[in-house]
Amino acid sequence: MNMNMNMNMNMNKVTFKLITIILISISIITPLSVASTSTSREKMENPVYKGKAQALHDGLFEVEFTNSIFKTSNHYDNEGNSVRQSNNENYQKFDNDLTLSYGLENDIELRSGIRYRSNNSSINDGNGNNINNNNSGLESWMTGVKYNLYKKIEGSKLYITSDFFLRIPLYNVKERSNDPTQSYLSDEITLGDPGNTYSLGIHLSGIGIGSGSGIDFLYQTFYNSSLALVLPMGLSYEINYNFEIAYPFWEKRVAPYIGMQGVYSLKNDPYTNNPNDKPTINRGPTNLYDSTNREYISYLLGLNFKIIDSIKCGIKYIKIYRGTSTDGGDEFILGVTWNQIPPSEKDLIFEGIKKGTFDVEAKVIKISPREGHIIIDKGITNDIEKGMSIGIYDSKIISTETLIAVGYVQEVTPESSIVKILSTNKQKKLQIGQYVTGTSLYSKVQR
Repeated sequence: MNMNMNMNMNMNKVTFKLITIILISISIITPLSVASTSTSREKMENPVYKGKAQALHDGLFEVEFTNSIFKTSNHYDNEGNSVRQSNNENYQKFDNDLTLSYGLENDIELRSGIRYRSNNSSINDGNGNNINNNNSGLESWMTGVKYNLYKKIEGSKLYITSDFFLRIPLYNVKERSNDPTQSYLSDEITLGDPGNTYSLGIHLSGIGIGSGSGIDFLYQTFYNSSLALVLPMGLSYEINYNFEIAYPFWEKRVAPYIGMQGVYSLKNDPYTNNPNDKPTINRGPTNLYDSTNREYISYLLGLNFKIIDSIKCGIKYIKIYRGTSTDGGDEFILGVTWNQIPPSEKDLIFEGIKKGTFDVEAKVIKISPREGHIIIDKGITNDIEKGMSIGIYDSKIISTETLIAVGYVQEVTPESSIVKILSTNKQKKLQIGQYVTGTSLYSKVQR
């Protein structure tokens, strides 16, 4: 038996190393292989559904509060068999999570949060007496960082982001006991798993499936997938996976979505071959915590909707329908997210105008019939770049009073450039020969 246990642990160590190497390799190779990522501009916005790979823009905050309720309906033993709850048995978990995120740069997002948890249980002790065990308090603190590895923003959009996070328990972990009845009859049940949890993962998010298909439904579809190596200290290492697909409508203010998520165990728990010998913690009538090679598969349904541009709400339902060493059950999640409204491109150009910062000067040489575009007399040879913020004035005096229109460089040739007009002063008219300035410094938005 010891030989089999050692062989099993060695195999899982090899698996763990291989997965780690793969994840690290992806994070190194991807930026190198996509060094020619498009420099076109991406509009800064607060979408009703945001994929996990979409990091916050630099300087912007996000605050998210979620409340979840999980109710156990059955248990899955160490062999994956479903076991019904006994009479008068009940277990519920209530989580309240508060998370603050900040865009450090366009490619980096920092986050930190706390979790308050309440566990309530009831079970019959076998003598006709119901034992009610409850525990509430701060369950954990977490911190994490995302780094964008790849971004495609022309046509159908694609984002690939690496993610690392650490979760640390904030409660006193009870000592383990070799008496299995202690996991049910203790006066105080645990709030969660003992030990820190580390995670290294990859998120892939996109908008639009087959942008050339001409099918609006596909072009407006959001999708998100995640894969993470999770290392809960004292338990088996895991692979967490998630996939979601969403479709925003009603001016992108409502977004229903469906998906699936689950956990695959690397089966390197020290008690893999003799789980009944594993010392227990005071967890109550549940297999959610201190499991042995936990695994599960679940499906989810959700709906996000905007109340105002800066505030969105979400409702999610998760059903665990198959597992090992865990609980089956239903989870309902309510969430509210506040996002700092990103500045418009016009505001950023105005900021540049007020500070008097510009990289190039040019003149208007052509105007489209509807004044939606202009052509200027400078191009690549004059350091004009695609995506530059552009201001057009009725004199060489740079001020908000002389400003006629703002836009950005859409196309560049060696000797000229096409500028898309975003906003105009209705009291003034675009004319050939007007003065133009361009700057890259305040082109924080990318279209």
